[in-house]
Amino acid sequence: MIRAAALTLLTLSFLLIPRAGAAAGDPALTLAASVFPHGAKLSARIVAQRKADSDSRLRTAASSAEAWSHGLEQTATWADGNRGYLSLRYLASVYATAAAAATVRSDAVASLWLAGTVCTPAGAFCIEERDGHRDVVRVLRRGRVEMELTLRIGAKVSKSAERTGMRILSRAADRAVNLAGRVPTGNDPATDPLPSIAPVGTGPVTESPALMVLAPSRLPGVRLYTGTYRSSAAWLVRRAVNHPGIDLAGGLSDYVVDGTVPGGRLYDTAVLYPNIDAATAAYNSSVTENKDLSSAGLTLPGDAAASWVDRGETIALIRDQNVLLELGATGNATGQLTAAANAVAGSVPAPLHAAGTQIVRSDGTPVRLVGFSWYGAESVDFVVGGLDYQPYESILATVKADGYNTIRIPLSNQLIEQNPIVTGHVNANPDLAGLHALDILDRIVNAAGALGLYVILDDHRSSAGWSAEGGGLWYTTAYPESAWLQDWVTLAKRYANNDAVVGFDLRNEPHDPATWGDGNPATDWRLAAETAGNAILAVDPNVLILVEGIQTYEGNGYWWGGNLMGVATAPVQLSFPDGSSAQSRLVYSPHDYGPGNCGAGGCPQYNSQTTTASLQQLWDQRWGYITDNPSAPYAAPLWLGEFGTCNRDPLCGNDTVPGSQGQWFSSLVQYIAQKGIGWAYWPLNGTRSNAPMMQRTYGQTEGYGYLQPNWTANYSWLDAELASIRGQP
Repeated sequence: MIRAAALTLLTLSFLLIPRAGAAAGDPALTLAASVFPHGAKLSARIVAQRKADSDSRLRTAASSAEAWSHGLEQTATWADGNRGYLSLRYLASVYATAAAAATVRSDAVASLWLAGTVCTPAGAFCIEERDGHRDVVRVLRRGRVEMELTLRIGAKVSKSAERTGMRILSRAADRAVNLAGRVPTGNDPATDPLPSIAPVGTGPVTESPALMVLAPSRLPGVRLYTGTYRSSAAWLVRRAVNHPGIDLAGGLSDYVVDGTVPGGRLYDTAVLYPNIDAATAAYNSSVTENKDLSSAGLTLPGDAAASWVDRGETIALIRDQNVLLELGATGNATGQLTAAANAVAGSVPAPLHAAGTQIVRSDGTPVRLVGFSWYGAESVDFVVGGLDYQPYESILATVKADGYNTIRIPLSNQLIEQNPIVTGHVNANPDLAGLHALDILDRIVNAAGALGLYVILDDHRSSAGWSAEGGGLWYTTAYPESAWLQDWVTLAKRYANNDAVVGFDLRNEPHDPATWGDGNPATDWRLAAETAGNAILAVDPNVLILVEGIQTYEGNGYWWGGNLMGVATAPVQLSFPDGSSAQSRLVYSPHDYGPGNCGAGGCPQYNSQTTTASLQQLWDQRWGYITDNPSAPYAAPLWLGEFGTCNRDPLCGNDTVPGSQGQWFSSLVQYIAQKGIGWAYWPLNGTRSNAPMMQRTYGQTEGYGYLQPNWTANYSWLDAELASIRGQP
């Protein structure tokens, strides 16, 4: 903060200071001379944004990007007899929006938690600097104005003068808030909205420890303030006497948020690490740093947890896979810590792996991936459907609220290689206008991760279009196998540190002339899957590799991608770059459909003699057998990557007529329940994306969609059918 020896002292009669950029008629933000002690040396000046950020000593570089309007800085200095000086610096920064001011306030408050402790007067932080000075700081925000008031107390100041300074600080803060209330602000909600998306390139902070812990629905009575992503430490943090237990370093991204309850404050920081080992090392380092503190003795969830008491604060540290959550609380807020921590247990999306025939978390807890395919990005629109109707965050929030945990996103190789600017169908998402297709994909992936949803990316076809590539193979003349492999490596590199992306579906619905296990490099899908899977794992060793089936094996035909009979004698063999087995990353992913998709040729399995038993016998033969014996050499988890039915009538989901669509669907639902496997329903979409060659027009009602054409409500009967196999994802 400002040292007395460095001040340029200037006695002023306080004036209304003209402010560059201020709207005519705005009230001045200048504090009156009567706020300060008689005889104080006073100065005031207009400051530019860069100067304000520099003088703040609390802000990191991120705050400089916010929408600045104008700023004011005042200082007052007075003596404590002959013993020393006190100074008060008041910095008022006016931003274009209340949201921008809230973000800067959050950034500054994060620095205060790192540098000091909550103290009196109410709302203040006390910071001991290495040169012997003591700072008492308050950071406030009203409307578009962010205010920082710092009382700097010299080492020789008396206790009585210090108490007087505290009263002056409180008086100045109250006056500053009143003045800020005169600045026109538009809509200024009582509780600031929490952002949920990490900046592109930082990876998700998932329903980030910060967002998860301090969500209003989980902590009633807590007032939340807008969080912020931080990439560096502020000047004052580096100058302060180290505060144990709060500062976590070395992560990929860092999100912080704070909140208040009557008589107490909460702080939460979430740090994402590239892997579990790095998070564990950071956790152990923090535990060592705090070894001299008293244990708080809290019972906390997570893969590892510890808690301490220090200078009136309770500090909790939790490792949940590769995310560290650090919570600080004072006063009445201390009782919220355990409840907050329990609310996030096990909900951080992070790398999954296969164990026998199950998909599990790092601690071995089974995870069932249940959700939807959200198509459109594989089409000529190059973006998921529905974005003319609803914000993508709202669509994802609907999936989460309805109880599902996974989104499968089909893509084309054309999108990956050309990465075109998306020119339409984002009217409800103005923030996406003019962005490239992969940048939009980043936003959707991060938003899904922020809600705790898992994402599986699917190479649906080579050229942009509808359904599986007509040639049946994983490559075409325009997009040869080398391009297909390189495109997967591109995606693996892009999302290697993004924990929301847990799986790659190597190719949608290979079919004739694709073969399995015959060694023909032109057609052997099993061989191609091994090649692609190994290439991906060389870049991202933590991602699941999903392998679909083919159409025909030894004369036995079935749905495109649904025939996995060849696995029994020729299972996929994955390996890491060092040659060790990577079978813990392998998941088989068949597709299955009913008679409504059979077309003119019909399907012999659906007829007047069809029963649930005959269908289940067929599924056992084509793909279900893979999970029957976990000790079998071919055993692996199954994930039913596509199945769906018409949404026009409940009979589409439950019918007793032999060979009907409803009989097939209800029988498959029973089979999924018996096997306990995960799945993705096709599709989430309420309306269609463009597919001119297939007579599919944007905006038409999607006849198989889970959502209705408004993209908000589901078909209740269909949701009820799926809920019966949703279980506890």
